[in-house]
Amino acid sequence: MAVALFHFISCLVLPVFVESMMFHLAAGPGNSKCLSDQVHKNVLVAGRYNVSEVSGHAVDLSVTDSGSQTLVSRVSTTGGKFVFINDDVDLFQICFVSRIVDQKLVPRKVTFHQVFLDVRHGVEAKSYEGLKNTAKLQEMEVELRRLEDLSASIMHDFNVMKEREATMRDTNESTNSRVLLFSAFGILWLAAVAAPASVTGVRSNVSNFQVSRSASSVIQKHGEVPCSICEDDGGQVVKGDAVKLDGLPPSSPKTEWCGPADPVSNIRHMLLPTPSTEGETHLQRKLRITKEAVNVWHQSFWKEHNTAFFKGKQEWMKVHEVEGTRDPVRVSEFYKKFLDQNWERHVNYNFEWYKKNLHLILLSLLVQVEGVVGKLRVR
Repeated sequence: MAVALFHFISCLVLPVFVESMMFHLAAGPGNSKCLSDQVHKNVLVAGRYNVSEVSGHAVDLSVTDSGSQTLVSRVSTTGGKFVFINDDVDLFQICFVSRIVDQKLVPRKVTFHQVFLDVRHGVEAKSYEGLKNTAKLQEMEVELRRLEDLSASIMHDFNVMKEREATMRDTNESTNSRVLLFSAFGILWLAAVAAPASVTGVRSNVSNFQVSRSASSVIQKHGEVPCSICEDDGGQVVKGDAVKLDGLPPSSPKTEWCGPADPVSNIRHMLLPTPSTEGETHLQRKLRITKEAVNVWHQSFWKEHNTAFFKGKQEWMKVHEVEGTRDPVRVSEFYKKFLDQNWERHVNYNFEWYKKNLHLILLSLLVQVEGVVGKLRVR
């Protein structure tokens, strides 16, 4: 009675380390099924299997680790057992592969091998029958020995998880410290670069010029710019050959000129000064050329993007105006569809925009440092 009660309590309390399964493997060349599992270091893995026979076919068994090293290999097997121990924490893979051994005996219909597999880890893989006979132990003593080994195995697993938790905690703390330092450095860097540039720019280097509401992004010396698609006061898309500009800046400005937003791209026009070659250092010239390239790229992207948007919206409006279904809900559906279609393009634009701005910040910082060093040398 005591032994039966002990077995019942053990079944309720103890975790099970047994994996038994049955599956079907299609008979034929190249057909295979593989199962993977992870084991700890120096843990015994024992398995037994049984494969049903199919006329003209044979099944091969192979057990390999993550490094493709063969641990167990059986050729033309129908059943048996295998045992192995890993030297380190690793993944192992059990594969059953079907192949043809006699083409004449292959049945016409598709047939399957029935595979039974039982894999045991750790304590469940050990056999205590031999210990019972060798040490002349009673059944209760054998179960106690098994329970002791199982408890030790559970404690070992807890220690492994504790070590992993400590490693992950150290990694997280180290990452948080690095992110904090990087954020602080980034803020100081932006403040050091943006503050002098903004103060100097607001006071002396930035002037406004008036551009008509229909101006495009490219400013020409003739006082007019091409504008293929613009919006009139009613919000309609109209076509025009050229748009006149009022109050143009000098052809060779000595300071940066900033104008109102372009009616198509919604980006402000910028004109950068072109100093003489002798009075411009290599870094200043590189910064100026980079700014001009970024302005052109920025204007071009949003002009093309908004042109496509206005055109698509105009076509959508015409269709739904005829159908009488031009309501705010339908308009929002058009917006969502347009954003979904251009999602990847927007992501790429954001990535390039951050990248180009960081490059400009770095060049501006180098120019500021170069100016400070030059003043110190003069003194």
